Amino acid sequence: MKRYLVSLIILLFVSFGSVTRAQDFLRIVRPFVPPNSSNQSSTLLFQSDSLLNLIIITDLRGLFRERREKPQYFGGRIFYFNKDSIPLFFEMKLRQRGNFRRQKENCSTPPLFINFKKNSVAGSLFAGQDKVKLVTHCRERKRYEQDVLNEYLAYRIYNLVTEFSYKVRLAKITYIDSSGRLKPISRFGFFIESRDEFEKRTGVSYVETKNLHQEVVDRYQMTLVTIFQYLIGNTDWSVPNRHNIDLYLGNSQNPLIPVTFDFDFSGLVNAPYAQPQPMLGIKKVTDRLYRGFPRTIEEVDSVLGLFKAKEQAISKELRSLPSMDKGQQIEAYRFLHSFFEETNSNNKAIRIFIDGSRNLE
Repeated sequence: MKRYLVSLIILLFVSFGSVTRAQDFLRIVRPFVPPNSSNQSSTLLFQSDSLLNLIIITDLRGLFRERREKPQYFGGRIFYFNKDSIPLFFEMKLRQRGNFRRQKENCSTPPLFINFKKNSVAGSLFAGQDKVKLVTHCRERKRYEQDVLNEYLAYRIYNLVTEFSYKVRLAKITYIDSSGRLKPISRFGFFIESRDEFEKRTGVSYVETKNLHQEVVDRYQMTLVTIFQYLIGNTDWSVPNRHNIDLYLGNSQNPLIPVTFDFDFSGLVNAPYAQPQPMLGIKKVTDRLYRGFPRTIEEVDSVLGLFKAKEQAISKELRSLPSMDKGQQIEAYRFLHSFFEETNSNNKAIRIFIDGSRNLE
């Protein structure tokens, strides 16, 4: 009920006030500072950054071939060794998820939802999990596994600069076909924190409303999101369309808080299938384009300073990725480093984030 009331209030607010008034309202009710989080602990799955080693057994052929609009669940088991080297296994269900990567012509291995029975995983690594997203490797060629690592890196960079970001956990997963028709394959993948977990950790509430102008949401956090997207070279997102953006209600000091996700179309990942929208005027995803609205130089500097303070931590995250191809690692470093070169003076920041900002219409 709370979510529906929140949605109604927002719709009324947008209907009876211009976008400019909404923007001015948000400026008045709170200073340009990071919103507050309740800072609750994550579930066990996301409390550690250590690499997981898992085995998933299911009807892989059926799971990967099934491409209906409403995908069905397939039964399976998941195995791992606990800290005492004791093997544990749990019954679960899997189904495909996503949009672009679910299409067979784009990816032979689609992203997955893993559905656990809460009672059966109590006291285990997956305690508290219900439905959790798993990002997979799209295709079997090793290049696509590198893309998984780069997308995982994008989430980790986002985690470095704000608590209002989905936590992730990297895993090396061996997939075994229960029918024996497909050969086992081992690839990297990663789990993404669910909306329910995020709500409990940060003390916010998910809002389903669409068609909201980007400037209606929290001004500081939206600035952080747009500069982060510029850093990783991602234009594949939209607040009004709720495309790769979730919105959460904080409190009177924290209006709608944006949380972005899905970074496979970013320049940092540079996936073989990734192409920018023609209307954006850029030729490839590695061409950065700022998609934020006007800010003052003080506001821009406030957020840029946060990223610059994390530059060494970002490089450390990149170096810590397991099995990263040396060439891919160098390419990722150069791409990320170029952001800091592009923004190392006020004149450059003004050109990109103020002169280059979108028109407020």
